[in-house]
Amino acid sequence: MNTSRLLSFSSLLFATIFTLSLPVLKNFKLQVAAANLTSISDTMTRIQASQTSSHDILFTLGTTTTWDAGETIAIDFNEDSGAFMVDGETSTITDFDINDGTERVVYNTGTSTDCTGSTGVNDISIGINDTTGVVTLLACPTFTSSNTNVTVNVEYGTAASGGTNRVTNPSANTYLINITAAADTGTFAIDILTSDQITITASVDPTLDVTISSTTCTLGTLSLSTIETCQYNISVSTNAANGYVSTILDDGNLRNGTIDIDDVELDNDIDQGSEEYGVATSKATQTIVQYTTCTDPASNPQPASAITNSAQQFANANTPVNGDSTTLCHAASITGTTTAGSYNHTATIIVTASF
Repeated sequence: MNTSRLLSFSSLLFATIFTLSLPVLKNFKLQVAAANLTSISDTMTRIQASQTSSHDILFTLGTTTTWDAGETIAIDFNEDSGAFMVDGETSTITDFDINDGTERVVYNTGTSTDCTGSTGVNDISIGINDTTGVVTLLACPTFTSSNTNVTVNVEYGTAASGGTNRVTNPSANTYLINITAAADTGTFAIDILTSDQITITASVDPTLDVTISSTTCTLGTLSLSTIETCQYNISVSTNAANGYVSTILDDGNLRNGTIDIDDVELDNDIDQGSEEYGVATSKATQTIVQYTTCTDPASNPQPASAITNSAQQFANANTPVNGDSTTLCHAASITGTTTAGSYNHTATIIVTASF
């Protein structure tokens, strides 16, 4: 057998096979499988049917995936399948905040993406399809790529600074939302309820607590050379919305049988050596006059109003109060001809709350 002829034939056969194989090798491309997005979430402001809601969407790209110029992120709200209704027509750039580790700039919004004129390294054009409910984020030509495996935050609505909610929830059911980000994909679920709000009720019982520091007030021995006083406190606590009013009235003049000590005159002060008796309050702007000090003996003259059998206001508040204290100061003086004896009368305190 001719060995050289056999080798020549084998070499020719190998060359032919190799030559025929070259076009196949030339057109071969390595196919890279799309990765799954991870850590997907969507925090909404309302999950009730037919309510508009904000969407604060987070997801993480695959370990080898970057978001590059010319690539898109598409969020499909499935409007054409009866899911969420997206109002793209009124959406503006302030309705979106986009961050992939870098705060990106929303270059424009519209029914489709358009990067015409964009030169910014962070520019994104957003297209909102009102028919399909797909919101597309296009990285413009001069966009600087993200890092790999970054978390992307897409805020749409009031989640974005200055945003308005543009997505209306569908009827009560569970819905799937699809995301395509560069070469990665992911899906998450949203459960829409018939009602997402709870009415919490409570009641507060009305309160009124009145404390009078003493049930007696002793003026002591009256003298024409002094003005004698006695005092007590009235403390009021109430949760009445309109506060309270305190009044005083008596069962008649300070008296000894049929003899009495005269009420203070219309000048509303008691003068030393005059037969006069009355009361003053620590509160201003009341029917009963306000005193300056209540010492025993008192300074001359001592402010006082006559106590009558008609209720007169000595304290009040226009709002709820806690421990609102008022001092009443009774005062009296006599002349040299005031009849000797033991004098008394009864004053009644009334506190009325306005709930």
